[in-house]
Amino acid sequence: MWRPERFAVSIPKKFSGAVPAGVTLIAMLLGIASAGCPSKDGRPGPQSPPAPRTVILISVDTLRADRLGCYGYNRPTSPHLDALARESVLFANVFAQSAFTLVSHKSIFAAKYPYTLLHEAANADLKALTDLPEPHGFLVGTFRTIRAAALARGMLEQGYKTAAFTDGVWMSQWFGFDRGFAAFDDSGGHLEQIVPRSLNWLTPNSRARVFLFLHTYDTHCPYVCREPFNSLFCHDHSGHVPLENRCNQVDLGNTPLMKMNLTERDVQAISDHYDGGVACADADLGAFFDALKALDLYNEALLIVTSDHGESLGEHRQIGHGGLYTEQLRVPLLFKFPASWKITPRVFHEPVEMVDVAPTVLAACGAALADDLDGRSLLPLIRANSWTRRFAVAQTTHEEGRDGITNPSKRALVIPGQWLLIRDARAESAELYDLRADPAGLADVHGRTPEMTEKLADVLAAYDPKPTGRELVMPDSERMSPELRRQLESLGYVGP
Repeated sequence: MWRPERFAVSIPKKFSGAVPAGVTLIAMLLGIASAGCPSKDGRPGPQSPPAPRTVILISVDTLRADRLGCYGYNRPTSPHLDALARESVLFANVFAQSAFTLVSHKSIFAAKYPYTLLHEAANADLKALTDLPEPHGFLVGTFRTIRAAALARGMLEQGYKTAAFTDGVWMSQWFGFDRGFAAFDDSGGHLEQIVPRSLNWLTPNSRARVFLFLHTYDTHCPYVCREPFNSLFCHDHSGHVPLENRCNQVDLGNTPLMKMNLTERDVQAISDHYDGGVACADADLGAFFDALKALDLYNEALLIVTSDHGESLGEHRQIGHGGLYTEQLRVPLLFKFPASWKITPRVFHEPVEMVDVAPTVLAACGAALADDLDGRSLLPLIRANSWTRRFAVAQTTHEEGRDGITNPSKRALVIPGQWLLIRDARAESAELYDLRADPAGLADVHGRTPEMTEKLADVLAAYDPKPTGRELVMPDSERMSPELRRQLESLGYVGP
């Protein structure tokens, strides 16, 4: 049988950072010192270099940090991203706020936690989320209507032309991701087609101030890509379970991978194919970077590469995402700053959240940050080593695990290299993983350390939405187009 520990996530043990208001005493009990919070802003001052003219944010959906060479992986999956990392600031401990594309990207663009967005859009508090009769429909429907345009609109207000080229499905106009973008293309085709289309837009705008967003499912299930990458690490495709039409939870005529009793050979093959997808995306990104150099944009561009969530590839007997385990939450984050900024490439081990990406981009471009953002600019950390966050949080699950449960009242707290707590308000249960002894977070120890479980739970509770006294707003239903339904079927999210 296959052994999940063979595919374990390794998380560096160094950490530092900040706690929210109201949990300082608890943090002290945990040995988490709380220094004064740095400015959320960190904008360039009078003596700072000018705002970058070209800003490009790239999200490689479902990309695990530990499958890149620059994060210590021993396979040659990412030579072009590794080269970019050598010119970049790399963040070693970055966690998504959800392992669901729709929720995570809305949080990224809004710089707000999922619970903050649910609270604002639907008057949702923890009890309401716990009592939902149809949590899946509520989560998808509500996040579809949430206007998460702080990043794109902020860039528009700073005088940037904004454009997005996505792989569609969850990242489509129907799900509201076009807001704030003057040009929006969700026709998909993976990076092989997305890169040329984006360059067709960028080339005539190469002398303007531009903000460009690229998104791809190259590394997403079914883990099948074009040759030679599909066979790069798995040469015999006949010796394992077929991968097509087996994503996520919906049975499209084949039992989904998550629900199968896979052999060790199957899991190894899935992992190999996943790595092939990473290499395929890396090759197309390398071509994109070369094109930026040919346009004389690369050196002075602010270039960010990241992901919305990771993926279980055998850990916790799971294939896929939607839950709150570390391999599903930990993602890469590279910031390549303009050469004129003279920022020395280096690695930061402090805990960073994906809600920090938008504030960092906006601050780098001279924008003032709104006071109600959950994320904060990373510029104080980069420039002055000033950072007080000590942990990361994630909220909500989507079609999680072998049973495909969506649970908006489930959330997690991660202290890199120390603890992972997962708390389920609906089931009134908890899981606790000691990441010092068990870096992959495979053995639940909450029964052996109840005091630590409760201390961490108190910290996590500070992020829960407070009661509003108002009625929960349920989302309106709207029929999606046949083409979008076909795309969702292709990724295994809906049935015929």
